[in-house]
Amino acid sequence: MLFLSACTPSNSAPPKPAGPLTAAEALGDLATVDFCSLLGTAGTNGSFGSCQVTADGTTTTVGSPAKDTEPTAKPYDYRGQLPAGVTVEQSSFDAKQSCTRYVVFADHVRLMVSAFDSGEGDAKPNCGKADAAVGAVLTAATGKRVTHVAYPENSLGRIDPCELLSGDAADTALGKGSTPSAFTVDKHSCLRSGVKVSFDRGKPETTGTKVTVAGKPATESRIAAFCFLRVERPAPGAEGKVESAAFEAVDTATGVADDRTCAEARKVAEFVLPKLPS
Repeated sequence: MLFLSACTPSNSAPPKPAGPLTAAEALGDLATVDFCSLLGTAGTNGSFGSCQVTADGTTTTVGSPAKDTEPTAKPYDYRGQLPAGVTVEQSSFDAKQSCTRYVVFADHVRLMVSAFDSGEGDAKPNCGKADAAVGAVLTAATGKRVTHVAYPENSLGRIDPCELLSGDAADTALGKGSTPSAFTVDKHSCLRSGVKVSFDRGKPETTGTKVTVAGKPATESRIAAFCFLRVERPAPGAEGKVESAAFEAVDTATGVADDRTCAEARKVAEFVLPKLPS
């Protein structure tokens, strides 16, 4: 795989755009980017908003484009060549076996690049792999190698949850005291009434308690302060994968999710699920 062929970022200068490189120019429509194409593995059916590639015990993840301030990010002296207007930051919140970088474009959109080893080693080797992945991302972005996914007509990948959470019907069901806000800039997740709504594609969920929400089979999981509701269906055009609608609520008062926390997630799920294609 292209980005795993080197342990250090490339020192060869990528093609230079005419001016500061924005995410819009480098990646195009963020809602349809095949993030696996940034790692040289296009068409391997990544999730809607990211791509994971595992090789030699290390999982490299690229994606989760966001525009808000990342509190764990700090400056990083990246040794490779950078296009005009692009910077690289590092995370100060890495676990022992992980290493995370952020590629920040001129329009302040940041792309997460991380390398994680499930073994007992330290993060230093993974930081070399994370930097190599940053180099692969920049090469793809400046070399016009970014490809896009044409989601089928009934795919959740075509739906912006913020649109479903807007309007008079949403105000009536969820209350007028809140407004939807995009959780990421790829239009696959949204926050309203304290509940995060996310559409994604990946492997089937194997944990959680089986429940029924809006007449659909779902799973419910409570982890620390969070309650997660998840509804799945076969992913059109991606054999062995599922598309999911997930609803995440958090208890900020006690730090422990309870029935009231899950009721908040369920309320939003009961409004959204009937509006999704079958």
